[in-house]
Amino acid sequence: MREADGLYFTPTAQVVLPRYPSGRIVLLGDAGHAPGLGGMGTGLALIAAYVLAGELPEADDHPTAFDTHESRIRPFVDVCQRQAKGADIYLVPTKKSRIWRRNQIMRMLPYMPGKA
Repeated sequence: MREADGLYFTPTAQVVLPRYPSGRIVLLGDAGHAPGLGGMGTGLALIAAYVLAGELPEADDHPTAFDTHESRIRPFVDVCQRQAKGADIYLVPTKKSRIWRRNQIMRMLPYMPGKA
């Protein structure tokens, strides 16, 4: 990295949208729900898409479907977003000691109780 010409760094961030739909577009998963570094982007995308797919045929128009979708999915998204807060400190540590600790924990995961 010290000799690299094109190295780029960016801070970790979580952007929380006030609404997922805009016009005829609805953002799902990472793009719309900002679950953060801890994951759940794919899970949220699948769940939100499933809920939206159920709302579209039931509504008279897409704005109504989008509003109903948002009211149903927002509580779950809020939980996922709260769980993600602080994950950057663990997943992208800034101190050598924390990097070492994170790496040791990751190495132990296959041996943890409850493994399926």
